[in-house]
Amino acid sequence: EHYIYKILNTVKMMEPLESDPGEDHSYSKPSEQEILAPSSTNNMMVTPVVHGMEEYSLNALEGLPHSRPLAFLTSMIQECLCDTFAPGERAVPGVVPMEQFIQLRGVEYIGLGALDKESSAMERAYETLDQIKVRSSRTISIGYLMDDENGLGIKKTQKILLDVWNEEYPDDRAMSRNIRKMLCCIQERDYNTAFRQLSKKYDVQQRRITMVNNSYMVGITAHNLGVLALLMGEQDEAMTYFEEAVDFKRQAFGNGHIEIAPTLDELGVQLFTRERYGEAIVAFKDSFEIVAKNFGLSHRRLSALKNNIACCYVAMGNIKDATAAIEEALGIADRATSDQPSVETDWNYLYRTFVLNNSGYIRACSKNYKESLLDFEEILRIQIQNPLFQDLLDHRFVRESTSNFEYVSSRAAGK
Repeated sequence: EHYIYKILNTVKMMEPLESDPGEDHSYSKPSEQEILAPSSTNNMMVTPVVHGMEEYSLNALEGLPHSRPLAFLTSMIQECLCDTFAPGERAVPGVVPMEQFIQLRGVEYIGLGALDKESSAMERAYETLDQIKVRSSRTISIGYLMDDENGLGIKKTQKILLDVWNEEYPDDRAMSRNIRKMLCCIQERDYNTAFRQLSKKYDVQQRRITMVNNSYMVGITAHNLGVLALLMGEQDEAMTYFEEAVDFKRQAFGNGHIEIAPTLDELGVQLFTRERYGEAIVAFKDSFEIVAKNFGLSHRRLSALKNNIACCYVAMGNIKDATAAIEEALGIADRATSDQPSVETDWNYLYRTFVLNNSGYIRACSKNYKESLLDFEEILRIQIQNPLFQDLLDHRFVRESTSNFEYVSSRAAGK
């Protein structure tokens, strides 16, 4: 134990070949229990579940080795000294390592707002950013870049929602130091520090684009910088990062890869806020095609995309196509609510209310007040029954849906 500790304190000042400048490689002396603890079982089975935009695993991921010179020490002390590691990993010869990263969700849904008040395109962009502040574990994921099992040299990403991660790995030993720092900044709403930290990494990834996994990671980093820019109120900067992220991801992963879809969603919303509705529809449709191809036609994200397309049509004055799109969105939301695991039910109902509010808005625009009233009544029922709304009582959406209910009720009564 003393010998290993002496070696680690000698080499910790040396920068690993694949690390980024400024990366924290400090090491704490392991306890006797940690050194003597038996290795966890290799080749642990992974149980994927569809959750959000990606496949998420509720179990520990399969063990993978490190490609750095200190890999042999990892197998001895049962702990990694770098960022490229996975929970429960141990050295497994011949297996390509994964790289850990964080993924942030930005704006998911566009909302048409209140019927008695004309809203601008920027105001109609519903933000899930408030949910990051209220309950970040449901809007942040821990992800891994890994080789696809087909052996063709194609990379894929696997993500675990933070609240699932916290249940599976409560001691945080499986999370890299830099990821922990980033999460602390976000949860403390210190977005500027998080942005500066990630910007340094982004610069390094661009300069060393051909090294290791940088060609893949640079697009993921750009996406996160875009979300952080939104949290800081820098919409123009966010737009630039999302555009860069789409380009980087397409070059690295290929046009139809699922990793591109969440960034296309964010880009579409930003195009909408700039009243570039036709371009926004193209981005949303491209994302829809990717998600449908990977997850089928019952995924919640498809409902959000059809919802956003309907909002684009409303802004363009095309109520007919808007009605068709919002009806598709409701149909998908119904299937998502019935098909998803119980852990997703509350959240699917929450997102369904976003679509219902827009549906009621569009029906009211066509003076179909009775059908519109049914949409708003269902929203009120969900709000009463769904515990998630307890965190969102002051959210703009709740205020607007209540206002719309009162507005349509008076119209339906002939007032």
